[in-house]
Amino acid sequence: MGSWGDELWDRYPCVLDHVTSGVDELTIVLAKMVKERGEVEKEYARNIRKLVTKYTNKMEDKNKDVEEQTTYNRALRLILQEMGYQAGQHELLAESFCKIIPGELEEKAIQVSEATQENLKEVKRISEYRERCQLMLDKAKKKYQKSFLESNEAEKNYLKADSNSTISRNEIAKLKRTSDSLTAQCEDYRGTYASELVKTNKNQSEYYYKDLPAVINSLQNIEIGRIDFVKYALDQCVAAEKQVAHIIDKCREDMENAIQMIDPVADSDLLIDRVKTGNVPPHDLPFEENSCKEKVGRLRRNRSEQKLNKQPRLTELFPRKRETEEKISVIDSEIQKGQTEIKALRVMIQSYTQNPSFGDPFTFQKELDSSILKVQKLEAELLPLNLLLNEVNDQLIEKKSSRRSPLQKPRTSHKSLSDSPEGSRTSSAGYGTISNYSGSDSDSLGHSELGQEVVVALYEYDGECSDSSIAMEAGEEFIITEGDEGGWTKVRRKSRNTEGHQGFVPSAYLRLV
Repeated sequence: MGSWGDELWDRYPCVLDHVTSGVDELTIVLAKMVKERGEVEKEYARNIRKLVTKYTNKMEDKNKDVEEQTTYNRALRLILQEMGYQAGQHELLAESFCKIIPGELEEKAIQVSEATQENLKEVKRISEYRERCQLMLDKAKKKYQKSFLESNEAEKNYLKADSNSTISRNEIAKLKRTSDSLTAQCEDYRGTYASELVKTNKNQSEYYYKDLPAVINSLQNIEIGRIDFVKYALDQCVAAEKQVAHIIDKCREDMENAIQMIDPVADSDLLIDRVKTGNVPPHDLPFEENSCKEKVGRLRRNRSEQKLNKQPRLTELFPRKRETEEKISVIDSEIQKGQTEIKALRVMIQSYTQNPSFGDPFTFQKELDSSILKVQKLEAELLPLNLLLNEVNDQLIEKKSSRRSPLQKPRTSHKSLSDSPEGSRTSSAGYGTISNYSGSDSDSLGHSELGQEVVVALYEYDGECSDSSIAMEAGEEFIITEGDEGGWTKVRRKSRNTEGHQGFVPSAYLRLV
Protein backbone atom coordinates (compact mmCIF):
# COMPACT_ATOMS: atom_id res chain seq x y z
CA MET A 1 0.00 0.00 0.00
CA GLY A 2 1.33 3.42 -0.90
CA SER A 3 1.97 5.93 1.87
CA TRP A 4 0.54 9.40 1.60
CA GLY A 5 3.17 10.67 4.03
CA ASP A 6 5.99 9.55 1.78
CA GLU A 7 4.43 10.32 -1.57
CA LEU A 8 2.37 13.39 -0.78
CA TRP A 9 4.47 15.09 1.92
CA ASP A 10 4.35 18.37 0.04
CA ARG A 11 0.61 18.16 -0.82
CA TYR A 12 -1.01 18.45 2.60
CA PRO A 13 -3.60 21.12 1.60
CA CYS A 14 -4.74 18.98 -1.34
CA VAL A 15 -4.94 15.88 0.87
CA LEU A 16 -6.90 17.76 3.52
CA ASP A 17 -9.38 19.06 0.91
CA HIS A 18 -9.86 15.50 -0.37
CA VAL A 19 -10.63 14.11 3.08
CA THR A 20 -12.95 17.02 3.90
CA SER A 21 -14.89 16.47 0.67
CA GLY A 22 -15.32 12.82 1.75
CA VAL A 23 -17.22 14.02 4.80
CA ASP A 24 -19.59 15.94 2.55
CA GLU A 25 -19.94 12.85 0.39
CA LEU A 26 -21.13 10.85 3.40
CA THR A 27 -23.86 13.30 4.34
CA ILE A 28 -24.85 15.09 1.16
CA VAL A 29 -24.55 12.25 -1.33
CA LEU A 30 -24.72 8.80 0.24
CA ALA A 31 -27.00 9.49 3.21
CA LYS A 32 -29.36 11.53 1.03
CA MET A 33 -29.44 8.82 -1.63
CA VAL A 34 -30.33 6.13 0.96
CA LYS A 35 -33.03 8.38 2.45
CA GLU A 36 -34.60 9.00 -0.95
CA ARG A 37 -34.52 5.26 -1.61
CA GLY A 38 -36.33 4.78 1.69
CA GLU A 39 -38.97 7.34 0.66
CA VAL A 40 -39.52 5.36 -2.55
CA GLU A 41 -40.05 2.18 -0.51
CA LYS A 42 -42.36 4.01 1.90
CA GLU A 43 -44.46 5.42 -0.93
CA TYR A 44 -44.64 1.99 -2.57
CA ALA A 45 -45.77 0.39 0.69
CA ARG A 46 -48.35 3.16 1.17
CA ASN A 47 -49.78 2.61 -2.31
CA ILE A 48 -49.92 -1.15 -1.75
CA ARG A 49 -51.79 -0.56 1.52
CA LYS A 50 -54.28 1.68 -0.25
CA LEU A 51 -54.76 -0.91 -2.98
CA VAL A 52 -55.33 -3.72 -0.47
CA THR A 53 -57.79 -1.63 1.56
CA LYS A 54 -59.68 -0.48 -1.52
CA TYR A 55 -60.26 -3.90 -3.02
CA THR A 56 -60.77 -5.65 0.32
CA ASN A 57 -63.63 -3.24 1.05
CA LYS A 58 -65.03 -3.79 -2.44
CA MET A 59 -65.01 -7.56 -1.96
CA GLU A 60 -66.65 -7.25 1.46
CA ASP A 61 -69.40 -5.04 0.03
CA LYS A 62 -69.90 -7.44 -2.85
CA ASN A 63 -69.97 -10.62 -0.76
CA LYS A 64 -71.51 -9.38 2.48
CA ASP A 65 -74.81 -11.17 1.73
CA VAL A 66 -73.14 -14.34 0.42
CA GLU A 67 -72.84 -17.16 2.94
CA GLU A 68 -70.25 -19.28 1.11
CA GLN A 69 -67.57 -17.60 -0.94
CA THR A 70 -66.17 -18.91 -4.18
CA THR A 71 -62.67 -20.33 -4.28
CA TYR A 72 -61.43 -17.50 -6.46
CA ASN A 73 -62.81 -14.96 -3.98
CA ARG A 74 -61.01 -16.72 -1.16
CA ALA A 75 -57.85 -16.84 -3.28
CA LEU A 76 -58.15 -13.14 -4.05
CA ARG A 77 -58.58 -12.38 -0.35
CA LEU A 78 -55.45 -14.40 0.44
CA ILE A 79 -53.54 -12.61 -2.31
CA LEU A 80 -54.61 -9.23 -0.92
CA GLN A 81 -53.58 -10.40 2.53
CA GLU A 82 -50.15 -11.45 1.27
CA MET A 83 -49.83 -8.11 -0.51
CA GLY A 84 -50.44 -6.47 2.85
CA TYR A 85 -47.64 -8.58 4.32
CA GLN A 86 -45.38 -7.49 1.46
CA ALA A 87 -46.25 -3.86 2.15
CA GLY A 88 -45.21 -4.43 5.75
CA GLN A 89 -41.82 -5.72 4.62
CA HIS A 90 -41.35 -2.69 2.38
CA GLU A 91 -42.21 -0.48 5.36
CA LEU A 92 -39.46 -2.19 7.38
CA LEU A 93 -37.07 -1.65 4.48
CA ALA A 94 -38.10 2.01 4.28
CA GLU A 95 -37.41 2.42 8.01
CA SER A 96 -33.91 1.00 7.53
CA PHE A 97 -33.24 3.27 4.56
CA CYS A 98 -34.79 6.41 6.05
CA LYS A 99 -33.59 6.22 9.66
CA ILE A 100 -31.12 3.51 10.60
CA ILE A 101 -28.52 3.58 7.81
CA PRO A 102 -28.58 7.40 7.24
CA GLY A 103 -28.22 7.87 11.00
CA GLU A 104 -25.11 5.71 11.02
CA LEU A 105 -23.72 7.59 8.02
CA GLU A 106 -24.27 10.96 9.67
CA GLU A 107 -22.65 9.71 12.87
CA LYS A 108 -19.63 8.50 10.88
CA ALA A 109 -19.44 11.85 9.09
CA ILE A 110 -19.26 13.60 12.47
CA GLN A 111 -16.46 11.27 13.58
CA VAL A 112 -14.49 11.86 10.38
CA SER A 113 -14.97 15.61 10.69
CA GLU A 114 -13.74 15.59 14.29
CA ALA A 115 -10.71 13.46 13.35
CA THR A 116 -9.94 15.84 10.48
CA GLN A 117 -10.10 18.81 12.82
CA GLU A 118 -7.72 17.10 15.26
CA ASN A 119 -5.36 16.38 12.38
CA LEU A 120 -5.47 20.02 11.30
CA LYS A 121 -4.64 21.12 14.85
CA GLU A 122 -1.65 18.76 14.94
CA VAL A 123 -0.35 20.12 11.63
CA LYS A 124 -0.74 23.64 12.92
CA ARG A 125 1.19 22.76 16.10
CA ILE A 126 4.18 21.20 14.35
CA SER A 127 4.20 23.98 11.74
CA GLU A 128 4.22 26.66 14.41
CA TYR A 129 7.12 24.96 16.24
CA ARG A 130 9.08 24.74 13.02
CA GLU A 131 8.41 28.41 12.31
CA ARG A 132 9.58 29.36 15.80
CA CYS A 133 12.80 27.44 15.30
CA GLN A 134 13.32 29.13 11.92
CA LEU A 135 12.64 32.52 13.47
CA MET A 136 15.18 31.96 16.23
CA LEU A 137 17.72 30.81 13.62
CA ASP A 138 17.17 33.93 11.58
CA LYS A 139 17.51 36.08 14.66
CA ALA A 140 20.79 34.38 15.70
CA LYS A 141 22.07 34.69 12.15
CA LYS A 142 21.34 38.38 12.01
CA LYS A 143 23.09 39.00 15.31
CA TYR A 144 26.10 37.06 14.13
CA GLN A 145 26.22 38.95 10.82
CA LYS A 146 25.94 42.28 12.60
CA SER A 147 28.58 41.37 15.16
CA PHE A 148 30.87 40.12 12.42
CA LEU A 149 30.65 43.40 10.54
CA GLU A 150 31.21 45.40 13.70
CA SER A 151 34.23 43.31 14.72
CA ASN A 152 35.74 43.66 11.24
CA GLU A 153 35.20 47.38 11.29
CA ALA A 154 36.80 47.66 14.74
CA GLU A 155 39.78 45.61 13.62
CA LYS A 156 40.24 47.82 10.54
CA ASN A 157 40.13 50.94 12.70
CA TYR A 158 42.69 49.47 15.08
CA LEU A 159 45.09 48.51 12.29
CA LYS A 160 44.74 51.89 10.65
CA ALA A 161 45.41 53.70 13.96
CA ASP A 162 48.36 51.44 14.74
CA SER A 163 50.02 52.34 11.44
CA ASN A 164 49.48 56.06 11.99
CA SER A 165 52.27 57.64 14.09
CA THR A 166 50.24 60.67 14.96
CA ILE A 167 47.74 58.72 17.12
CA SER A 168 48.61 58.28 20.75
CA ARG A 169 49.28 54.91 22.27
CA ASN A 170 46.35 55.25 24.62
CA GLU A 171 44.01 55.79 21.70
CA ILE A 172 45.49 52.81 19.88
CA ALA A 173 45.11 50.60 22.99
CA LYS A 174 41.54 51.71 23.31
CA LEU A 175 40.79 50.77 19.69
CA LYS A 176 42.51 47.42 20.23
CA ARG A 177 40.35 46.64 23.28
CA THR A 178 37.22 47.54 21.29
CA SER A 179 38.28 45.30 18.42
CA ASP A 180 39.02 42.38 20.73
CA SER A 181 35.70 42.81 22.51
CA LEU A 182 33.72 42.89 19.29
CA THR A 183 35.64 39.89 17.99
CA ALA A 184 34.79 37.90 21.14
CA GLN A 185 31.18 38.98 20.87
CA CYS A 186 31.15 37.89 17.21
CA GLU A 187 32.45 34.50 18.22
CA ASP A 188 29.69 34.16 20.79
CA TYR A 189 27.03 35.11 18.26
CA ARG A 190 28.64 32.73 15.80
CA GLY A 191 28.35 29.87 18.35
CA THR A 192 24.74 30.78 19.07
CA TYR A 193 23.97 30.87 15.37
CA ALA A 194 25.64 27.50 14.85
CA SER A 195 23.65 26.00 17.74
CA GLU A 196 20.36 27.36 16.40
CA LEU A 197 21.27 26.10 12.95
CA VAL A 198 21.79 22.57 14.24
CA LYS A 199 18.57 22.73 16.21
CA THR A 200 16.61 24.07 13.25
CA ASN A 201 17.99 21.47 10.88
CA LYS A 202 17.09 18.72 13.30
CA ASN A 203 13.56 20.11 13.67
CA GLN A 204 13.23 20.48 9.94
CA SER A 205 14.32 16.90 9.41
CA GLU A 206 11.79 15.66 11.97
CA TYR A 207 9.11 17.83 10.41
CA TYR A 208 9.55 16.59 6.84
CA TYR A 209 10.51 13.00 7.55
CA LYS A 210 8.52 12.17 10.67
CA ASP A 211 5.87 14.63 11.93
CA LEU A 212 4.33 15.78 8.64
CA PRO A 213 4.25 12.27 7.09
CA ALA A 214 2.64 10.95 10.28
CA VAL A 215 -0.06 13.61 10.07
CA ILE A 216 -0.67 12.92 6.39
CA ASN A 217 -0.76 9.18 7.06
CA SER A 218 -3.35 9.89 9.74
CA LEU A 219 -5.48 11.54 7.05
CA GLN A 220 -4.97 8.46 4.89
CA ASN A 221 -6.22 6.23 7.73
CA ILE A 222 -9.24 8.50 8.16
CA GLU A 223 -9.98 8.22 4.44
CA ILE A 224 -9.59 4.42 4.52
CA GLY A 225 -11.95 4.22 7.49
CA ARG A 226 -14.48 6.44 5.73
CA ILE A 227 -14.45 4.36 2.56
CA ASP A 228 -14.63 1.15 4.58
CA PHE A 229 -17.72 2.50 6.34
CA VAL A 230 -19.25 3.40 2.98
CA LYS A 231 -18.70 -0.23 2.00
CA TYR A 232 -20.36 -1.34 5.26
CA ALA A 233 -23.34 1.00 4.75
CA LEU A 234 -23.94 -0.20 1.18
CA ASP A 235 -23.65 -3.79 2.38
CA GLN A 236 -26.25 -3.02 5.06
CA CYS A 237 -28.60 -1.73 2.36
CA VAL A 238 -28.24 -4.94 0.39
CA ALA A 239 -28.60 -7.06 3.55
CA ALA A 240 -31.83 -5.24 4.46
CA GLU A 241 -33.21 -5.95 0.99
CA LYS A 242 -32.17 -9.60 1.16
CA GLN A 243 -33.81 -9.97 4.56
CA VAL A 244 -37.19 -8.74 3.37
CA ALA A 245 -36.79 -10.43 -0.02
CA HIS A 246 -36.91 -13.83 1.69
CA ILE A 247 -40.25 -13.02 3.32
CA ILE A 248 -41.58 -11.42 0.14
CA ASP A 249 -40.68 -14.60 -1.77
CA LYS A 250 -42.58 -16.60 0.87
CA CYS A 251 -45.58 -14.32 0.29
CA ARG A 252 -45.34 -15.02 -3.43
CA GLU A 253 -45.28 -18.76 -2.74
CA ASP A 254 -48.42 -18.41 -0.63
CA MET A 255 -50.01 -16.44 -3.47
CA GLU A 256 -49.20 -19.25 -5.89
CA ASN A 257 -50.71 -21.78 -3.49
CA ALA A 258 -53.84 -19.64 -3.19
CA ILE A 259 -54.13 -19.47 -6.96
CA GLN A 260 -53.84 -23.26 -7.20
CA MET A 261 -56.78 -23.53 -4.77
CA ILE A 262 -59.15 -21.95 -7.30
CA ASP A 263 -61.70 -24.53 -8.47
CA PRO A 264 -63.76 -23.16 -11.39
CA VAL A 265 -66.19 -26.10 -11.37
CA ALA A 266 -66.90 -25.78 -7.65
CA ASP A 267 -67.38 -22.01 -8.02
CA SER A 268 -69.90 -22.55 -10.80
CA ASP A 269 -71.77 -25.08 -8.62
CA LEU A 270 -72.06 -22.51 -5.84
CA LEU A 271 -74.34 -20.40 -8.00
CA ILE A 272 -76.72 -23.35 -8.22
CA ASP A 273 -76.93 -23.63 -4.43
CA ARG A 274 -77.24 -19.87 -4.07
CA VAL A 275 -80.07 -19.07 -6.50
CA LYS A 276 -81.70 -22.44 -7.18
CA THR A 277 -85.48 -22.38 -6.59
CA GLY A 278 -86.37 -26.03 -7.23
CA ASN A 279 -89.02 -24.97 -9.76
CA VAL A 280 -89.63 -26.93 -12.93
CA PRO A 281 -90.42 -25.57 -16.39
CA PRO A 282 -94.15 -25.10 -17.23
CA HIS A 283 -96.09 -27.84 -19.00
CA ASP A 284 -96.75 -27.77 -22.73
CA LEU A 285 -99.51 -25.46 -23.89
CA PRO A 286 -102.67 -27.32 -24.95
CA PHE A 287 -104.08 -26.98 -28.43
CA GLU A 288 -106.98 -24.51 -28.50
CA GLU A 289 -109.73 -24.85 -31.09
CA ASN A 290 -110.62 -21.60 -32.75
CA SER A 291 -114.27 -21.29 -33.81
CA CYS A 292 -113.82 -18.00 -35.65
CA LYS A 293 -111.51 -18.23 -38.64
CA GLU A 294 -111.06 -14.51 -38.93
CA LYS A 295 -109.56 -14.29 -35.44
CA VAL A 296 -106.64 -16.56 -36.06
CA GLY A 297 -103.12 -15.20 -36.35
CA ARG A 298 -101.93 -12.52 -33.97
CA LEU A 299 -104.92 -12.97 -31.63
CA ARG A 300 -104.14 -16.65 -31.11
CA ARG A 301 -100.54 -15.88 -30.32
CA ASN A 302 -101.55 -13.25 -27.80
CA ARG A 303 -103.92 -15.66 -26.04
CA SER A 304 -101.22 -18.34 -25.96
CA GLU A 305 -98.77 -15.88 -24.46
CA GLN A 306 -101.37 -14.77 -21.90
CA LYS A 307 -102.03 -18.38 -20.96
CA LEU A 308 -98.32 -19.05 -20.58
CA ASN A 309 -97.93 -15.94 -18.43
CA LYS A 310 -100.98 -16.83 -16.31
CA GLN A 311 -99.62 -20.20 -15.32
CA PRO A 312 -99.28 -20.32 -11.53
CA ARG A 313 -95.79 -19.55 -10.20
CA LEU A 314 -94.34 -22.61 -8.50
CA THR A 315 -93.19 -22.31 -4.94
CA GLU A 316 -89.48 -21.78 -4.59
CA LEU A 317 -88.70 -24.95 -2.71
CA PHE A 318 -84.93 -24.85 -2.69
CA PRO A 319 -84.69 -21.54 -0.77
CA ARG A 320 -87.23 -22.95 1.69
CA LYS A 321 -85.04 -26.02 2.06
CA ARG A 322 -81.95 -23.91 2.78
CA GLU A 323 -83.83 -21.76 5.29
CA THR A 324 -85.27 -24.82 7.04
CA GLU A 325 -81.88 -26.52 7.23
CA GLU A 326 -80.39 -23.38 8.79
CA LYS A 327 -83.13 -23.27 11.43
CA ILE A 328 -82.65 -26.99 12.15
CA SER A 329 -78.91 -26.45 12.56
CA VAL A 330 -79.44 -23.61 15.04
CA ILE A 331 -81.97 -25.60 17.10
CA ASP A 332 -79.71 -28.69 17.03
CA SER A 333 -76.88 -26.60 18.46
CA GLU A 334 -79.13 -25.23 21.21
CA ILE A 335 -80.37 -28.74 22.07
CA GLN A 336 -76.80 -30.02 22.31
CA LYS A 337 -75.96 -27.19 24.71
CA GLY A 338 -79.07 -27.90 26.76
CA GLN A 339 -78.34 -31.61 26.98
CA THR A 340 -74.77 -30.89 28.10
CA GLU A 341 -76.12 -28.56 30.77
CA ILE A 342 -78.64 -31.19 31.91
CA LYS A 343 -75.93 -33.82 32.25
CA ALA A 344 -73.79 -31.45 34.28
CA LEU A 345 -76.69 -30.54 36.57
CA ARG A 346 -77.55 -34.20 37.11
CA VAL A 347 -73.94 -34.90 38.04
CA MET A 348 -74.06 -32.01 40.50
CA ILE A 349 -77.33 -33.25 42.03
CA GLN A 350 -75.93 -36.78 42.30
CA SER A 351 -72.74 -35.54 43.93
CA TYR A 352 -74.65 -33.39 46.43
CA THR A 353 -77.00 -36.29 47.17
CA GLN A 354 -74.13 -38.69 47.86
CA ASN A 355 -72.26 -36.07 49.89
CA PRO A 356 -74.75 -34.01 51.92
CA SER A 357 -71.87 -31.97 53.32
CA PHE A 358 -71.57 -30.25 49.94
CA GLY A 359 -74.98 -28.65 50.32
CA ASP A 360 -78.63 -29.06 49.42
CA PRO A 361 -79.08 -30.93 46.09
CA PHE A 362 -82.51 -29.36 45.56
CA THR A 363 -80.85 -26.00 44.90
CA PHE A 364 -80.09 -27.31 41.40
CA GLN A 365 -83.46 -28.96 40.83
CA LYS A 366 -85.22 -25.83 39.64
CA GLU A 367 -82.41 -25.09 37.21
CA LEU A 368 -82.53 -28.69 35.98
CA ASP A 369 -86.30 -28.52 35.44
CA SER A 370 -85.86 -25.26 33.52
CA SER A 371 -83.18 -26.80 31.32
CA ILE A 372 -85.32 -29.90 30.66
CA LEU A 373 -88.28 -27.73 29.72
CA LYS A 374 -86.13 -25.65 27.42
CA VAL A 375 -84.82 -28.76 25.62
CA GLN A 376 -88.34 -30.19 25.32
CA LYS A 377 -89.60 -26.99 23.73
CA LEU A 378 -86.65 -26.95 21.34
CA GLU A 379 -87.37 -30.57 20.35
CA ALA A 380 -91.01 -29.68 19.83
CA GLU A 381 -89.89 -26.85 17.52
CA LEU A 382 -87.45 -29.13 15.76
CA LEU A 383 -89.95 -31.84 14.84
CA PRO A 384 -92.21 -29.77 12.56
CA LEU A 385 -89.12 -28.33 10.90
CA ASN A 386 -87.88 -31.83 10.13
CA LEU A 387 -91.31 -32.77 8.82
CA LEU A 388 -91.33 -29.66 6.67
CA LEU A 389 -87.87 -30.48 5.37
CA ASN A 390 -88.95 -34.00 4.46
CA GLU A 391 -91.98 -32.62 2.63
CA VAL A 392 -89.83 -30.11 0.73
CA ASN A 393 -87.37 -32.86 -0.23
CA ASP A 394 -90.25 -35.04 -1.43
CA GLN A 395 -91.68 -32.17 -3.46
CA LEU A 396 -88.27 -31.46 -4.99
CA ILE A 397 -87.99 -35.11 -6.01
CA GLU A 398 -91.52 -35.09 -7.42
CA LYS A 399 -90.87 -31.89 -9.36
CA LYS A 400 -87.73 -33.36 -10.86
CA SER A 401 -89.65 -36.44 -11.93
CA SER A 402 -92.57 -34.31 -13.16
CA ARG A 403 -90.38 -32.84 -15.86
CA ARG A 404 -90.97 -36.05 -17.79
CA SER A 405 -94.44 -36.70 -16.34
CA PRO A 406 -96.07 -33.30 -16.02
CA LEU A 407 -99.50 -34.75 -15.14
CA GLN A 408 -98.25 -36.62 -12.07
CA LYS A 409 -99.90 -35.32 -8.93
CA PRO A 410 -97.78 -34.14 -6.01
CA ARG A 411 -98.07 -36.09 -2.81
CA THR A 412 -97.62 -35.15 0.80
CA SER A 413 -96.32 -37.30 3.55
CA HIS A 414 -95.67 -37.20 7.25
CA LYS A 415 -92.50 -39.20 7.58
CA SER A 416 -90.97 -39.92 10.92
CA LEU A 417 -87.74 -38.32 11.98
CA SER A 418 -85.86 -41.55 11.58
CA ASP A 419 -86.54 -41.56 7.79
CA SER A 420 -84.13 -38.68 7.09
CA PRO A 421 -80.70 -37.66 8.28
CA GLU A 422 -82.06 -34.33 9.48
CA GLY A 423 -84.76 -35.98 11.51
CA SER A 424 -82.66 -38.56 13.27
CA ARG A 425 -82.51 -36.62 16.54
CA THR A 426 -83.68 -38.46 19.62
CA SER A 427 -86.48 -36.93 21.66
CA SER A 428 -86.02 -35.77 25.24
CA ALA A 429 -86.17 -39.25 26.75
CA GLY A 430 -85.93 -39.33 30.52
CA TYR A 431 -87.29 -35.82 31.07
CA GLY A 432 -90.58 -36.92 32.74
CA THR A 433 -93.10 -36.43 29.86
CA ILE A 434 -95.23 -38.83 27.82
CA SER A 435 -92.45 -39.19 25.25
CA ASN A 436 -89.92 -40.61 27.72
CA TYR A 437 -91.64 -43.81 28.85
CA SER A 438 -89.55 -46.87 28.06
CA GLY A 439 -90.11 -50.60 27.72
CA SER A 440 -93.71 -51.81 27.69
CA ASP A 441 -95.17 -48.35 28.17
CA SER A 442 -93.59 -47.11 24.95
CA ASP A 443 -94.70 -50.18 23.05
CA SER A 444 -98.29 -49.89 24.31
CA LEU A 445 -98.47 -46.23 23.36
CA GLY A 446 -96.83 -46.58 19.97
CA HIS A 447 -98.19 -49.81 18.48
CA SER A 448 -101.33 -51.04 20.29
CA GLU A 449 -104.86 -49.75 20.53
CA LEU A 450 -104.72 -47.27 23.37
CA GLY A 451 -108.41 -47.02 24.05
CA GLN A 452 -109.24 -44.35 26.58
CA GLU A 453 -105.75 -43.24 27.63
CA VAL A 454 -106.31 -39.65 28.79
CA VAL A 455 -103.63 -36.97 28.77
CA VAL A 456 -103.66 -33.33 29.84
CA ALA A 457 -101.85 -30.47 28.07
CA LEU A 458 -99.05 -28.96 30.12
CA TYR A 459 -98.53 -25.96 27.84
CA GLU A 460 -100.36 -23.98 25.21
CA TYR A 461 -99.75 -24.95 21.57
CA ASP A 462 -100.96 -23.01 18.52
CA GLY A 463 -101.05 -25.97 16.11
CA GLU A 464 -99.53 -24.06 13.18
CA CYS A 465 -96.55 -26.35 12.57
CA SER A 466 -98.36 -28.43 9.95
CA ASP A 467 -101.81 -29.09 8.56
CA SER A 468 -102.18 -32.29 10.56
CA SER A 469 -101.53 -30.67 13.98
CA ILE A 470 -104.19 -29.10 16.20
CA ALA A 471 -104.09 -26.32 18.75
CA MET A 472 -104.50 -26.89 22.47
CA GLU A 473 -104.60 -24.91 25.67
CA ALA A 474 -102.87 -25.62 28.95
CA GLY A 475 -105.02 -27.91 31.11
CA GLU A 476 -107.11 -29.23 28.21
CA GLU A 477 -107.67 -33.02 28.22
CA PHE A 478 -107.31 -35.33 25.23
CA ILE A 479 -107.70 -39.01 24.38
CA ILE A 480 -104.70 -40.68 22.70
CA THR A 481 -105.54 -42.29 19.37
CA GLU A 482 -102.00 -43.03 18.16
CA GLY A 483 -98.91 -43.41 20.30
CA ASP A 484 -95.79 -41.29 20.36
CA GLU A 485 -93.74 -41.36 17.17
CA GLY A 486 -90.81 -39.04 16.69
CA GLY A 487 -91.97 -36.72 19.49
CA TRP A 488 -95.59 -36.35 18.23
CA THR A 489 -98.77 -38.00 19.51
CA LYS A 490 -102.11 -38.13 17.72
CA VAL A 491 -105.01 -37.20 20.03
CA ARG A 492 -108.64 -36.12 19.91
CA ARG A 493 -110.34 -33.73 22.22
CA LYS A 494 -112.12 -35.34 25.12
CA SER A 495 -114.94 -32.86 24.97
CA ARG A 496 -115.71 -33.49 21.26
CA ASN A 497 -115.45 -36.67 19.19
CA THR A 498 -115.82 -35.15 15.75
CA GLU A 499 -113.11 -35.81 13.19
CA GLY A 500 -112.25 -32.10 12.89
CA HIS A 501 -111.06 -32.02 16.48
CA GLN A 502 -108.22 -34.53 16.35
CA GLY A 503 -104.64 -34.32 15.16
CA PHE A 504 -101.01 -34.33 16.22
CA VAL A 505 -99.60 -32.45 19.21
CA PRO A 506 -96.07 -32.43 20.74
CA SER A 507 -95.61 -35.37 23.11
CA ALA A 508 -93.42 -33.19 25.32
CA TYR A 509 -96.45 -30.98 26.04
CA LEU A 510 -98.56 -33.88 27.40
CA ARG A 511 -98.83 -35.68 30.72
CA LEU A 512 -100.79 -38.85 31.43
CA VAL A 513 -103.71 -38.35 33.77
